[in-house]
Amino acid sequence: MSTARQNPRTVILTALAAGPLPRSGGNFTNSLTREVWFACLEGRPRAHRTPALRVVRRHLQHLRKEGRVVRLADGRYALAPGSGEPYAVVIVVMHGSRVLLCQGPRWCLPGGKVERKRGEDAVHAAWREGKEELDVVVSLRGGEDGPEPFFRGHTHDGRTLWAFRGHVPDGTPDARWDAPEGWCEFVEVLAAPALYRQDLLAAFCRVMRALPDPLRPPQAVSAYLLHLEGCAQCQAAPTRLCETGSWIYASAIEGVDDACE
Repeated sequence: MSTARQNPRTVILTALAAGPLPRSGGNFTNSLTREVWFACLEGRPRAHRTPALRVVRRHLQHLRKEGRVVRLADGRYALAPGSGEPYAVVIVVMHGSRVLLCQGPRWCLPGGKVERKRGEDAVHAAWREGKEELDVVVSLRGGEDGPEPFFRGHTHDGRTLWAFRGHVPDGTPDARWDAPEGWCEFVEVLAAPALYRQDLLAAFCRVMRALPDPLRPPQAVSAYLLHLEGCAQCQAAPTRLCETGSWIYASAIEGVDDACE
């Protein structure tokens, strides 16, 4: 039985990001409601279960009140215009198979909220957060038109999250260093979940699996991150994985060893 626990808001917003959904019946009941059931409700004690369709309707109502979801003239639900703008940004800096994390107080990817009241956009927020948390000037990677996020998704509480690829200057310490807001260190991707802030771990897994080539982790490591994203037991104790998680982790270790030979 699955022990997955995800926020219904995240599941709903992710589904709506792919396009408008019918109000009821058809795809609405058979796809979105099923996703919410398997991602959020399955495995709970029967006395604490809530019908998935009721959960979907309740969260859609709240999202409409917040102005993040609108109901179209034909009865379908869609993301409100502008709702795709990021609430927060993170920066992924890779050094081989290691990823740069910051401690404050738990280890996380560098990043934070977009200060819209100050007129910030996502790029300026990523640059500012990198300078504040790493104490170095981070250059953001992108295309000819400037830095572009490689990941557009949602945080653990359903808020829009963008992830950028970053690069730190030559001479940045290879070992742990002390920055203004805490320690910073390059950590092996497989070891990162055991350090990572638990309520943000699922979003970290989604971001890391979305990395573009050639930075994308090996397939075995991606399988491990995919399991962590949906397993509440492993998220709660990444150092004491469930039986399935332990097997996938062992496979990922072997896959990394094979790739290095």
